[in-house]
Amino acid sequence: MSKQVKKATAKKQVKPFAPKADLNILERGKEFLALQRTGLNVDDIRDLYKKEHGIKFSTPTFYNAIRLFENRYLVGDAIDSGEVKASEVLPLLQGQSKMTTAAFEAKVQKGLRALIRSRKAKATMLKQSGFAGEGSLKLTKGRKVAMVGQSLQNIRLSGSLKDAGAKAVLEFIEGLKQNQTVEELLEQIGVKQ
Repeated sequence: MSKQVKKATAKKQVKPFAPKADLNILERGKEFLALQRTGLNVDDIRDLYKKEHGIKFSTPTFYNAIRLFENRYLVGDAIDSGEVKASEVLPLLQGQSKMTTAAFEAKVQKGLRALIRSRKAKATMLKQSGFAGEGSLKLTKGRKVAMVGQSLQNIRLSGSLKDAGAKAVLEFIEGLKQNQTVEELLEQIGVKQ
């Protein structure tokens, strides 16, 4: 069968296909893989989504979605529950072809546990620092910058951002990078509670 005939046959098979708009990346990966198995390549699938349905995606998005779907038994529950983001898990899925299945699964599980611990520690630190309350832990980078910027602006306007104040702000920012709690930050700068 020629390549043109194969493509035409594959396109006929997916003619009634309509991508669902509200899929998560794991479900989208399943959808991409099903289309790929009909004989369509990534460019054909991208054209199908873009031209017929107005949905755009990159080649890396395509392959990453498939990788996540193919490894859903390892990472799916953590992604679905919100314990980790799909983008955080992708580096853990590298090197699969160079490892035994058992070694790969152990590597992914160990990395996943570390990611979950790190995210929980960060969430706890944000709560304790007053940057997030119950149910509002999903702070975007923009919101964090705006919140910290507003706090710094208030300090500057009050006239208390002199040498000692500036140093405290820098130490606070460093502490945030290291996931320190409010208590640890205050202890570090010598403030007794």
